[in-house]
Amino acid sequence: MCENIYKNYLREYESWVCDHVERPYTKKYYLDRIDTLSMTTLQALNRINDKINSITQTCIVEGRPRYNLLSEDQIQNLISLEEERSELSNFYDLDNNIKTGDDFIIAKDLMMWNRKTSGKISYVTDTSLYEQCKNDAKDSNHFERTFSSVKINPEIWDLIKKTKTSNIPQTDPDYQELMTLYYQKSKLTNRYKGEKIG
Repeated sequence: MCENIYKNYLREYESWVCDHVERPYTKKYYLDRIDTLSMTTLQALNRINDKINSITQTCIVEGRPRYNLLSEDQIQNLISLEEERSELSNFYDLDNNIKTGDDFIIAKDLMMWNRKTSGKISYVTDTSLYEQCKNDAKDSNHFERTFSSVKINPEIWDLIKKTKTSNIPQTDPDYQELMTLYYQKSKLTNRYKGEKIG
């Protein structure tokens, strides 16, 4: 398929959807994404997004997704698809080897897109809807574990670094807690280390 034809189709489609449907981002966001990303990257994203939408469309109530209405299998599929989508922007595969071919092009495209949009997107958390879904869920603890995330202030990594090189006794409770965080961070960032990406 010719890239220009594909992108023109996407521009018309996204424009129509933005004019008729409430969406997370502005029309400019969707059109800029089409202009920035290659056809290969757009197709890879759209394949995953279509699968995600096929799941979330089953739990729409009054125009908003109610994840507590999803089955356990649907939730696990949704999580797997979101992880798969996130992996597209990683330059390293699951074996910690640098990607090649289309996979590398996709990762590079998404890195540029993330840099372009970094700091320009703001989110509003609908805490009342979250609480309502949690209260309606069969297992509220499971819902909270599945649809919540814990964010750590980046400044704490400086504290961890100082603690690692300081003379704080290893029996100190603070030392143990900070070292646990340090090793968790190391595990998370391991696949991003290595060859510089040009």
